[in-house]
Amino acid sequence: MSGNNGESRLDRIEATMEGLVDAHMWLEKSQKDLLRSQILLTDVQERTEKKLLELAGQMVASKRETDEALKALALSGQRRDGALERMDDALVALMGTVDEIIRSRKQ
Repeated sequence: MSGNNGESRLDRIEATMEGLVDAHMWLEKSQKDLLRSQILLTDVQERTEKKLLELAGQMVASKRETDEALKALALSGQRRDGALERMDDALVALMGTVDEIIRSRKQ
């Protein structure tokens, strides 16, 4: 009954079974590693999504603050323009008064 290099059929079956057992143990370990990796990846993904939501909220708040600051700046510019117009009117009046004073002294 011995055929291959003096090994009996039972020895060959036993060696094949050992190989199958080793492959099965390797497969179980690989599956455990894969599951562990999947759990870690899911955790990282959930934390990333949470951070992205926080960042989106901060961006919305920042946009609101920027919009409010731009409105305040525009209002300030309008007030400045109004003040400049009043100052121009006052300077024109002052120059007219000074001109009248100088002309009255020349006469």
